[in-house]
Amino acid sequence: MNLPWIEPWRARWKALGDRERMAAALLAGFLGVALFYLLVWSPVRSGLSGARVHLSKLQTQLARVQEQAAQVERLRRAPRITPTPNLVAAAEQAATRHGLREKLKRIDPDGSRAVRIQIEDAPFAAVMAWLVELQQQNGLRAESASFERHANPGTVNARLLLRAQGA
Repeated sequence: MNLPWIEPWRARWKALGDRERMAAALLAGFLGVALFYLLVWSPVRSGLSGARVHLSKLQTQLARVQEQAAQVERLRRAPRITPTPNLVAAAEQAATRHGLREKLKRIDPDGSRAVRIQIEDAPFAAVMAWLVELQQQNGLRAESASFERHANPGTVNARLLLRAQGA
């Protein structure tokens, strides 16, 4: 293959001495390796490490989604709770079991499927246990809740709207 634009370069190469040709060849080899590293190897390596980090994040997200899917499946299989017809009585009975009966300042039905409750100076842990019991045994969930810290440490004032599930 005889290309006309190569001829001047070939003539220069032939005009160089043996040492100069060796130095030029070594320099060309070094530049070739350097360019390969900078233009091919380094971008591929950094892209690979970035892909590994991204894969790790995606695997973490997948694990979370799988855990949540398993939790949803457990909740779907859980027996449905039929709310008690008298929500006020259910809330009062559960409050008595948790030592909160005297802390209930106001309990008002809000339609047939909800109840509004006001609690004052009640231990926070007892209020939380009471709410858990109401949800698990009576199907009542807190639709809205506001808690205020009371002057006594560990106690709260609360205003709650509890609604029967499916309402």
